[in-house]
Amino acid sequence: MTNKKQKKKNKNSTVEEPQQKGFKGQAKKDMQAVEGYVAERAEGEGIDESKLDKALNIVNEEIVNEEKKRRNDQKLQKQKDSEKIKVSREDIEFIMKEMDVVKHEADKYLREHKGDLIEALKAMVNAC
Repeated sequence: MTNKKQKKKNKNSTVEEPQQKGFKGQAKKDMQAVEGYVAERAEGEGIDESKLDKALNIVNEEIVNEEKKRRNDQKLQKQKDSEKIKVSREDIEFIMKEMDVVKHEADKYLREHKGDLIEALKAMVNAC
């Protein structure tokens, strides 16, 4: 090797590549060392792909389950928050009459829009 150049071997010939300095140069050296170590270890031990696949499936299932739990928790929290909102009987009856919906649906739209009659009506019109 020369002072500021590093030789890189290709299948057909040797090509000289300028050596990087500083943080990037050190990072590149470190990455090459890690890649070499992983390659040597994989060749020496022989990685059992079925075990690796099984482990990855377990991790993926855990991630999916955590995401489902998070979504369910958010849904429950949203439901609890909507139960705290006060809606007037007159607004529910107005929506039922004008939009021809059942009480449960009128109540749901009003709670989703924090009791705002106008916003609930807009949402119902846009949902149609």
